[in-house]
Amino acid sequence: SITAEMNNEETLVTGPNDRQPFEQSQAEYLFQAITDKEPLAREEMSAYWKLMRWSMTESFEDLWERSRKDVYFTHLAEAPQKYRGELIGLKVSLRRALAHEAEKNSAGAKQVFEAWGVTNESRSGLYCFVFYDKPPELAIQPSIHEEATFVGYFLKQFSYEDAMGKKRWAPLLIGRLRWRENLTRTALRRQRNDGNHWQWLVV
Repeated sequence: SITAEMNNEETLVTGPNDRQPFEQSQAEYLFQAITDKEPLAREEMSAYWKLMRWSMTESFEDLWERSRKDVYFTHLAEAPQKYRGELIGLKVSLRRALAHEAEKNSAGAKQVFEAWGVTNESRSGLYCFVFYDKPPELAIQPSIHEEATFVGYFLKQFSYEDAMGKKRWAPLLIGRLRWRENLTRTALRRQRNDGNHWQWLVV
């Protein structure tokens, strides 16, 4: 059974994670079922839920502190096997966010969120981020412009069809997402409000 506690709006659960050698070896065994540049297959879900469970056992800060910040889109494109299960930290610009009811799973997750976004390094190359703990500020909409920080475990190159029907792939990472204020949008809103204020004074 899951023992959960709220920690700065984060849900934590007790249990082993990638710090334990046995968990690492178990994950490596499950990773043998992974096929890159394909959609998620049923045989890959055991690895998917294991990484989800790992991400539940530590706070965002703790995961971020020990994550790698030197793994980029190009690394995951060229050598996915090398980075499978690696804990990676990224600053991202989100373009889309979805929510899904979860089927019965070993992580005990009832709902799963999925966000798509880019980094400064990936440019137009999309990442797919999966997480179970949604920041309250994040809107679940098919088109968004939000800033976030994500820390999670790389699972695979996940294939999808773009708006033109062309097959593409995105690195799929499973972990925790933290919303960040979009400074450009805040500045524009402030500018607009100031303009309205002066307009009112003139009237």
